Amino acid sequence: LILQKVSIPKSIREEAIYGGNAEIIHIIEDMNITFDMNCLSISIESRNNAIYEYLKNSIGLKCGVDQLRTSIRSFNLFVLIDIINENPDLFKNLDSFIEILIASCHSGFLLMFKFLYNKIVPLFLNPKFDINFKYLNDVFYWKNFFLNETALFIASNLYKFEIVKILLSNKDV
Repeated sequence: LILQKVSIPKSIREEAIYGGNAEIIHIIEDMNITFDMNCLSISIESRNNAIYEYLKNSIGLKCGVDQLRTSIRSFNLFVLIDIINENPDLFKNLDSFIEILIASCHSGFLLMFKFLYNKIVPLFLNPKFDINFKYLNDVFYWKNFFLNETALFIASNLYKFEIVKILLSNKDV
């Protein structure tokens, strides 16, 4: 196709990431098609850790909260550990911590949820972490309205019963 100079859409980059073939990725780069943060998230989601490393180290893409959520949702522990090691401040910022906690709640990543709930939540003393916070929930929506719901609501509606038990054990719920 390349030799015949067929027009190639930019979406080919995402498909190449899903495929995980480094040679195809290099051909796409030679065509001046750039890779972006969405491509990084796709490499995380599809567990193409070699491609993730390439995009991060050779192209220079940096991980943020979106990539962290993707690593939690896809149970990609390799990337999760890498992101945490590179961005330890994510746990110190309440907004990003809530994103991480909710992502672990959505996915049912029980080990991660227990770690966050038992080890990180107690660190938020001033202001105290409010377990009843309302989160703009992108999982439950109705007629184009996003619902602001608590972690307990999210876990119970997704049948994450172990997480529900943990949340209900909190005297502040």
